[in-house]
Formats: sequence, C-alpha cells, structure tokens
Amino acid sequence: MLTWIRLWPVFVFPVLGLNLIGFFPTGGYQGQYYGGGPVREWAVNTFLLPLLSVPQAEKVVAWFSQATVMEECFLYGIIALNLNVFLMPVFYGLGNMIIKINNWISIKELQLKRSAAR
Repeated sequence: MLTWIRLWPVFVFPVLGLNLIGFFPTGGYQGQYYGGGPVREWAVNTFLLPLLSVPQAEKVVAWFSQATVMEECFLYGIIALNLNVFLMPVFYGLGNMIIKINNWISIKELQLKRSAAR
C-alpha cells in the first residue's frame, strides 16, 4: 500500500525546484546570461506585473532595475511563495489520486489471489 510517507517527493521536488532555480547566481557565457537573474526577471514579468496597475508596474520596474541581487531574490522569494500556495492543492490532488489508484490495484490483486486460492 502506498502512503504519504512514501510519496513525499510529489510535494518536495517541484517546490524545491521552483524555489531554488531563482536563487542561483547569474553568469554569462558568449553574450548569454544563465542562472537565477533571468528566472527572477521572468517571474516578475510573468506573475507580478500583470496584476499591478500601470503606475505601480512602472514603479516596480524602476525599483527592480536598480535592485541588488539580494533584493531581487527577496522579491522572487515572495513570488515563489505565492505560486507554491496555488500549486500545493494541485500536488495534493495528484498525490491523493496516485495513492488511491495504487491502493485500488493492490486490493484488486489481493482479491484475485484470494479467489484463485479458493
């Protein structure tokens, strides 16, 4: 039987991946930037700015362009936390469905073995 103790990666790995990728340092290679900087910028552009009015979005863009790496990481942490709040019920439902299907299969196998033994 499958339980939540054996299914903990369903919660941990997507959340850690979402949170940690934006905190990586940014490095450049052949004119391209890799690491957390582009991810933090993408998160602000995708998840924060569409929710704000135009004057507020302009203030956030002006602040973000002058922010230090720590300030960018702080803002990204807040955005990632809000995304996690919305994703947790999805991961819970996915884990619950996996558990129910796996347990149903185990019960059916046991019933077939019992009926074959009779």
